[in-house]
Amino acid sequence: GTRVWLNAESRLRYPVVFMGEERKVEMEGEVYFEVAKNEQKPFVVRLKGYDIKVLGTVFNVKAYPDMDYSTTSLISGKVFLTSCNEQVLRPSETARIDRQSGVITTYRGDEDFQLAWTKGLYKFKDKPFSEVVAELERLYDVTILIEDEKLARAIFTGSFVLENTIEKVLKPLGQYNKFRYRMEGQVIRIYPK
Repeated sequence: GTRVWLNAESRLRYPVVFMGEERKVEMEGEVYFEVAKNEQKPFVVRLKGYDIKVLGTVFNVKAYPDMDYSTTSLISGKVFLTSCNEQVLRPSETARIDRQSGVITTYRGDEDFQLAWTKGLYKFKDKPFSEVVAELERLYDVTILIEDEKLARAIFTGSFVLENTIEKVLKPLGQYNKFRYRMEGQVIRIYPK
């Protein structure tokens, strides 16, 4: 059968029994799918603004409500994205769908980074610190305030084990990237050194 993995703050809605001509689910957050092939009943993932239709494939979808875009990364098989236009994804491709316009842009994805969470890691490459912080907030259920706009725009690359505490993540990040932080319960303030 079909198997799914849900990342932090993710939801998947599905019926008890799939009726009709499609196996339709709704999701938000980040979900990794291994869909069992069934040509008589295609699998459809419904998101805000677009649908993903598959016959049997492995793919990852990242579509948190606070993001301006969502991504669909194909590992194997083929998926059809339907928004304001239709796009076919081939293995190793990622589609970025703009939430406002519905425009789909495809590029060669980096599976190692996109699927790291399924292996208990968080990897990021050339990301603004503000995006890294948004992910840390989701993963650790904290609020992080960056007290410097230049630091928020700074580009970061790194990785860490998800089992680590937030302190074990921030300490080496701060040492390498020259920031300090202060924890106040579930709120973390980050300052430049």
